[in-house]
Amino acid sequence: MNSRDPLTVALDIGTGSVRAHLMDCSGGIVKTAGRPVQVLVGADGRAEVDPEKIWKSVCQCVPEILAGTLPSRIAAVGLASALGYLLLDGKGHPITPALLWMDRRAPAEAAYLASRIDENRLYQITGRRLDPEIFLAKLLWIRRNEPEKFSKASCFLGIKDDLIRRLTGTIGSDPTHASYSMLYDVVRRKWSEEILKVAGISRTFLPELRRADEIAGRISHEGAEATGLPQGIPVLTGASDGTVASLAAGIAEGGTAVNVTGTSDVLMIAADRPLLDSGRRTLLNPHPISEGWMVGGVMGTTGGALKWFVEKFCPDLTGPDRYRILDQEAGRAGTGAHGLIGLTGLSGERAPLWNPAARGVLFGLDLRHGRGEVARAILESVALMIREMVEVLQGMGVGVKRLQVVGGGAVSNLWNQIRADATGLSVARPELTEGTATGIALLTGLGIGWYADLAEAARRIAPVERVFEPNPLNRAFYDHLLGLRRNLYEGIRGPFQSLDEFRIRTQEREMENRDLK
Repeated sequence: MNSRDPLTVALDIGTGSVRAHLMDCSGGIVKTAGRPVQVLVGADGRAEVDPEKIWKSVCQCVPEILAGTLPSRIAAVGLASALGYLLLDGKGHPITPALLWMDRRAPAEAAYLASRIDENRLYQITGRRLDPEIFLAKLLWIRRNEPEKFSKASCFLGIKDDLIRRLTGTIGSDPTHASYSMLYDVVRRKWSEEILKVAGISRTFLPELRRADEIAGRISHEGAEATGLPQGIPVLTGASDGTVASLAAGIAEGGTAVNVTGTSDVLMIAADRPLLDSGRRTLLNPHPISEGWMVGGVMGTTGGALKWFVEKFCPDLTGPDRYRILDQEAGRAGTGAHGLIGLTGLSGERAPLWNPAARGVLFGLDLRHGRGEVARAILESVALMIREMVEVLQGMGVGVKRLQVVGGGAVSNLWNQIRADATGLSVARPELTEGTATGIALLTGLGIGWYADLAEAARRIAPVERVFEPNPLNRAFYDHLLGLRRNLYEGIRGPFQSLDEFRIRTQEREMENRDLK
C-alpha cells in the first residue's frame, strides 16, 4: 500500500465493544482502536446502553487510528451497529438510552399488540414474528411507563444513526433498522400505515430512510472538532452489523447462505422475491442496497454462550489465545462431547425456535466431563441450530448450496468443521473474517464509487481463503445427535415456561420487599 493511498474509517458499534478501524481500499484493516460497551441489565428484562458513552468512546478511538495519517487520505466514514433504538427530542437530542435487541422488558406490550392485530397478519406485513424484543413493543412500553419522555420525542433512531447525527447533523436511518422496528412493510418496502394506525404511532415519528450505501451527510465542523475526522468527507448510511457482515461474506452469490458469527449468529440468503414461512420461523428483510430481499434468521446467544462460559468459568484463560486454547480442549473432547448436549438459549431462543422463555441447558453431565466437553457441547449446539435454520430455508424452496462464514467464530477451524459436518454443506471462510468491519468497508467503497457493484466488491474484499468439506461419517452422527437434541428441547418446553413464570413472581417479590424497606 502506498503511503498516499486513500483510506476509510469504519465504526463498528457492537453489543460488547466500540471499535474504530482504519481500512485500505482492499478492505484490509490498517489500524484498530476499541473500547468496551457497558450494557445495563435490569431484573425487568431491560438491556440498554448510554448513547453518550458510545459517542465518547468513538471520540477516543478515532483519533487513535488517525494518528500519523495525513487527513487528505481519509476518503469517507462508514458505520454499522448492533440493533438498538433510542428516542430524540424536538431538538434532535437523545432522551432515552439505546434499548438493545436483547431487551425484553415489554411482554405486556407485545401481548397488547397481539390483541389488536392478528400475528399472522403482522408477519405477512413485517416479515417477522411478534416478540417482546421488537422495538415497537418497547416503544409502547416507553409510552406507558415513561409518558413524559414519550411526549417529548420527535423520532427514533438506531445506534449508528445517532452517531451519524452527531458527525453530520443529519437525521435518518436505513431499511434494515426500519424492518426490525416492526413498523415497516417489508414486502412493499415502505412504512406500514396499517401498523402505525393499530399502534397509535404518528407518521411524523419515523425517520427518513436511505439505502445503506447512500451518503447520509458530511462531517460537520462540530463532528471534525470532536473526532479529528476531516470536515466535509462523506458519511455512509450503513446498516445493522449482521446485515453488513452478510454483504461482506458474499450474499450476492446465488445459493450461498451467509453465517455471521458473534454474540448471536445470523444466517441469511439473498432472494429475488419476498419469501415468508408458514410457521413464521424466518425473518424477511429488505436487501440493504438492492431491490431484492434477504431471508433467514437471527439466533439467540450462540457465540455469546461461549464467551459467557469462558468469562465465568475459565479464569485462567486470559488474553488473545484463550479461545484457541479452549478450541484445542474442545477438539480433544471428540464428536458428541462424550454424551454432553448443550442448549445455548441463555437469553431466550430466537430463530427458528422463537421461545423467549428458553434458557441454557447442559444435559447429561457426569464426572468425566470437563471444560473441553462443555465448550464442545456449545460449539455443536450452535452448529445444529444453524442446521435447523438451513432445513427451514430448504423447506421453503430456497436452494442452500453452501455456507460462507464470517465473524469472530469463523477463525476456529474446529467450529467451521463442526458446522460443515452438522449441516452436510461446504463451509467457506473468506480471507478477512472480521465480517462487520469488512462489510462497512465494502459499503463505503460502493458508496463513493470504488467498486462497480456488490459482487465485485465482495470478490475484491473477501476472497475465499479455505473451504471445510463435510465428513459423511460425522454427518450421520450429527443426524442422531440432532434427534436427541430435539427430543430434549420438546421435553423441557413446558418446564421452561413454568420457570419463566416462577422467575417473574420472584422478581415481583423482590421488588415488593425493596418497597417495604
